[in-house]
Amino acid sequence: FDASIELDSVIFHGAVQSIGETAFSGCVSLNTLIFNEAVMSIGYYAFANCNSLRTVVFPHYVGSIGGGGFRDCLSLTAIVFSNYNLVLGADSFSSYQDQHLKVFLEYDAVQYQEGKWQHLRNYENFRIYYHKDWEFVGNDPTPLWQVKAFI
Repeated sequence: FDASIELDSVIFHGAVQSIGETAFSGCVSLNTLIFNEAVMSIGYYAFANCNSLRTVVFPHYVGSIGGGGFRDCLSLTAIVFSNYNLVLGADSFSSYQDQHLKVFLEYDAVQYQEGKWQHLRNYENFRIYYHKDWEFVGNDPTPLWQVKAFI
């Protein structure tokens, strides 16, 4: 599907466990991704340059995202992780341009995850939320009911 410019949504069904390198890279119209619970790894640059992608919700078993996995996804506004042991490759979410990006972490492993986002801390509109009671790590609280409505 690499560079399939008209592809706008992908739903992973059944036994798909791994998404290969550059599998959907350059799918500039892709705006919706729905992963099944079987997906465990996402390859290098798998969704790079998917300029219309806004929200990504990773199922619990996704354990690794290859380097550049979501590089240059310039419309990305929300990322939800439910696996605190997630391994992020270098520049997994690079080329962020201070859009309103919110990262939701569904486990209490905030210390573990936060270091992975330090390079984005200087951006005014970057926010990290964590599960315990979805307290905001920063200045602007978002209650749990609004988190689900937001994504």
